[in-house]
Parts: sequence; structure tokens; C-alpha cells
Amino acid sequence: MSIYTALRAGVSGLTANSSALAVISDNIANVNTVGYKRGGVDFSALVNAQNSNTTYNAGGVLPIVRQQISIQGSLEQSRSSTDFALSGEGFFIVSSNNQQLSNGGTVLFTRAGSFTIDANGYMVNAQGLFLQGWPVNSDGSVTSSPTSLSAIEPVNISGVGGLAEPTASVSLNANLDSGQASYSGAQGVYAPGALATGTITPQFESSMEIYDSLGAPRSIAYGFLKTAPNTWAVEAYSRPNTSITGGGANGGLLASGTITFNTDGTVQAVTGGIGGGVTVPWAASTGAATQNITIDLTTGMTQFSNSFGVTSVTADGVPPGDLVGLVMEGDGFLTAQFSNGRARALSDSAGDVSEPERSVRRPGRRLPHDARVRPLQHQRVQRRRRWPHCRGRARGVERRSCDRVHQPHYHPARLFRRVADHHHRRPNA
Repeated sequence: MSIYTALRAGVSGLTANSSALAVISDNIANVNTVGYKRGGVDFSALVNAQNSNTTYNAGGVLPIVRQQISIQGSLEQSRSSTDFALSGEGFFIVSSNNQQLSNGGTVLFTRAGSFTIDANGYMVNAQGLFLQGWPVNSDGSVTSSPTSLSAIEPVNISGVGGLAEPTASVSLNANLDSGQASYSGAQGVYAPGALATGTITPQFESSMEIYDSLGAPRSIAYGFLKTAPNTWAVEAYSRPNTSITGGGANGGLLASGTITFNTDGTVQAVTGGIGGGVTVPWAASTGAATQNITIDLTTGMTQFSNSFGVTSVTADGVPPGDLVGLVMEGDGFLTAQFSNGRARALSDSAGDVSEPERSVRRPGRRLPHDARVRPLQHQRVQRRRRWPHCRGRARGVERRSCDRVHQPHYHPARLFRRVADHHHRRPNA
């Protein structure tokens, strides 16, 4: 019995050391593999029951291999705009299914963030797995759940077209000359619409550019006529007047009203339709939808003894823009950026996925059964990328980084030194 156990213990020692050298060799081979997680070997002694004081039953040793996935690697700049990395806890969700996961498919969690865009617009990694995310609604809200992955779907940018925003609010900051004489009626009695039709010439006029629902630029003008001390008639009208329905008859009039000033030159009140929102009925020939616009003449208008002048004209809305880039925000949102400076969130691609990582990092904890997920053991490329227009949805995902990759968290020299050390230490040392 002792001869057999002695030989077996010796063989177990050789096997344990060969396993340790194999792990070190794997570490050396992957020294330039982006995001590779170093493995290590611990030796565990086997102790057999001793049934006699005159004989010894040798136990041997077992190698225990540990994959050190919880150690954070350093970030390094990459040249791909679709390389993502996670700094801290969290996983990317990928699947072999390019449909919503409620239709079936295996779910995987991975730290590998090297993605490309395939011919169909899907974001895939080197293994052909599709990046998943919770879709973002048109109002920017996301319905995500850390305990259910049935709502997530593959990220696809093929349907992300140009983004245009119609103007919803305008503001005019200008000075009206307090020394201007009140209108004397030389061109007839003033009635609302007279400035728009040109029956009466405005004493001051300013125009601004807005955008309709199609992103086309349109022009709106403001006309001012002093009717009494500190009191001005104001009209807003479209130019050309034919761009709105019925504009040929009323001069393109959109709204009219009165603006009165205090004795210190500040606005006292704005009355009439010009003081609130206006509805712009674009002509059918424009193809644009009817547009509601809020007009602000109370914030920046003044009446001082100075010449007429416009300080600033503010109008929101943007013309159509083309997709120019994708950014992964620090909170896990994948956002499309457009050439007009706007951004739109597409999906929450790394939200509430820290629990699977904890389950892997802490022995004895299991993944939720209904999640049907398992970590990828050999694809730990951690890439990180930024994207815009988002809300924080990623509990436990601390940071993401743009166009960066994780480097191995060990130095080659240490690996070769460990090879030499194995020739000079006992297996259970």
C-alpha cells in the first residue's frame, strides 16, 4: 500500500507542477492579448487516513487553478471607435441571437468590448455574438430590469437616420428707440395685420430663421410700431407669406399684440396672441406639419434712448444631420451623434449587470436561474467607449471609456521568474 501511495503522491506532484507551468505558459503566450486575465495555481495537500503507526499512506497534492477575472487591467487607447472598456464592475450582454431575446437565444455576459458593425448594422464581436441592450424610448426613458433580460434586444444602427428637430421656442432680445415718435396715422389707422400686409410700414423690423418639421429653414419676421408712449404694436408674420396657409390674404400673419414698457425701459407686459404660443399652419406645398412655437418677448426686450438694434435672436431646432459617430456614455447608454450637433440614445447596453460579475468573483454564489447567463471564460477583452444623451442606468458599472482597451495586468518578467521559482519550491509551499 505504501509503495503505491508513494508513487501516486509523486505523480500527483509532477502533475501539479506541470499544471502550474502550463498556466504560466498560457500567461506568457497571452502577454499581448488585450484584456487577458492572468491565471494562477494554488496547491492543496491531500491527507489520507492513517490506519497504522508503522506504515504511512501518502496523499499527494492537487493543483487549484484560479482565473483572476476580478483584477482591473489598465486602459490603453485603441484606433477603433467601437471598442469599449469597463472600468469597475459590470458586463456587456451578448447573444448569438440577432432578435429580441424573448424569441429565444442564449445570453452571455462578457468583459470583451471589441465590437464592429456588420453589413446589417448589428454590433458584433470577434466571436459573432451580438451586443444586446435595453431599447430607449422616444422620450428617452428606458424600461430595464436587473432580474429579467427578456426585454433586451440586439443593438442595430442601420435604421438610425438623419435627425432633425423643429423649432419649438423663439426669443428676441432687442432695443426699441424710446425717442421714436408715435405713429401719426399717415398710412391709415393701424389695425392688427397692417404690418404683415405692408399697409403700414413698421418702424422697426427683425427676422429670424426657424426650422419646420422636416428640418427646412423658414423665416419669421417681427414688426414694431409705436402707438403711444411706452406702447408698441407687435406682429409676427411669415416670409414669404405664401409659405403658410392663407398667407397671401393676411400677409402671412401669425400673431399680433401689444408690448408695453415701464418708465425704466424694462418690459411691463406683453398682451395679445404675440404674448404666448402661435400655431404655424405651413402650406401644403411645403410638406411640413403644423407647428406650435412659443414666443418670448419679455426676457430681453428693452426701450431705451438708443437706436434700434437686435442683441440676440434665439431659436431652437436644428436642420437634418447625418450619423457621424457612436459614443458609450459612462452610464452605459449607447448614443448616436449627428453632424448637426445633436445626439440620441439608442440603447442601455451595460445596465444593472454587476451581479453576475460578483457571482463569478465570489465563490459560492450562483447566477439567477431565470437569467440563463454564463460568463465567458476566455474572452475578457475589456474595451471601453463613450456615447451621449443618457441617464444613469448602470448600477455597479462604474465607468466606461472611449476607444480604449485593457492591457494585461501583469509583467512578462514576473512570469519568467515564476517559471524559475517552480524549480526551487515544494508543491505545497
